[in-house]
Amino acid sequence: MKIKKIGIDIRAIGQQRTGDEHYTLNLVRNILKIDNKNQYFLLTNTSEVKKIKEKIFRGLENKNAQIISVLPSSKLIWTFFLLPKIAKKLNLNVLHVQYITPLWLSKKIKLITTIHDVSFKSFPELINKVDLFFLNLLIPISLKKADKIIAVSKFTKKEIIKYYDTKDEKIKVIYNGGVGEVFNEKNKNSLKILNKIGIEKPYFFYVGTYQPRKDIPTLIEAFLNLKTNHKNFKNFKLVLGGKLKAHNYDFRIDEILKKTEKDFNKRKFLKDLIFTGYIKNKDLVDLYKEAEIFALPSLYEGFGLPLVEAMSFGIPVVCSDIDCFREVGKNAVRYYKTNDQRDLQKKLIEVIIDKEKRKNLIEKGKKRAEFFSWSKTAEDFLQII
Repeated sequence: MKIKKIGIDIRAIGQQRTGDEHYTLNLVRNILKIDNKNQYFLLTNTSEVKKIKEKIFRGLENKNAQIISVLPSSKLIWTFFLLPKIAKKLNLNVLHVQYITPLWLSKKIKLITTIHDVSFKSFPELINKVDLFFLNLLIPISLKKADKIIAVSKFTKKEIIKYYDTKDEKIKVIYNGGVGEVFNEKNKNSLKILNKIGIEKPYFFYVGTYQPRKDIPTLIEAFLNLKTNHKNFKNFKLVLGGKLKAHNYDFRIDEILKKTEKDFNKRKFLKDLIFTGYIKNKDLVDLYKEAEIFALPSLYEGFGLPLVEAMSFGIPVVCSDIDCFREVGKNAVRYYKTNDQRDLQKKLIEVIIDKEKRKNLIEKGKKRAEFFSWSKTAEDFLQII
């Protein structure tokens, strides 16, 4: 078999971009474990290559892969000018990116793009107007330019076909893995980590971004009402992990916090809302494991990686009833009516109070999580190559 030169856009690594970073890092590491023949050029827009190397090559022999820093880092310049230029210079056979592809590329180079979701089509009102403009302009072009499109779920594939009339055979569904090697660093004392962050058990847990489509206000409202109306939950906390005030932040969160501050009956519970900021993977393991319930209130997702991670760690999951979660979680999670804080409250109570149902969810969750594997993701990727 002829050795191929494969370029992979790894800009997400080191950017604290949760799902995107986990996807890229786990995909690359598992590809390099399997394939020791083809040549890999890992393309980044940072000069801090040493840190990226530590993340990618730890414990691996990297004779057939090298990281190449391509500067300057400006998104548009990088994608549309520098990326095609370096791809041609390296004489690549294949180039893999996520979402936006270069507008021009040598016809000799096969182009693959991974699409995680097209939420901006279903919920345009929840997207920053500048982002929406560029996504609506560039995604259709990217889908046409790509030789192959990877969708991370059957739901995402269906959405791409629905909105862009893309041919079925052009899209390959490759599921994300579950708990990958990004969680290899484990702490010996979970409670010590909780104390460091300022968290006391018991608590509900969420981790991810704070974009409007994540519907965090519904989760906060459900939690505050639960604390107000049910004495059994007076000691519970709600721990929200993720980078605050990042891109496309949902300012409704600030509004509900201000409203609660003025509410005599609820403001005392604000201390039980804990925003951790970005969580390192070694700490994230323990936050998952010590949680009573993992809550995922999204209005729209393409896959829902934290759902699989929580199930893997034996944490019962309560999530919104959307197509993507039904596909990934099957009957191993508890669903509530999307955007309905009262039903969310009901399901949280149910999973805490009903010990038998809780045990059943944990067992089913662990079994379902075993279906997802980053090595399988990498194998499917290599089949396309």
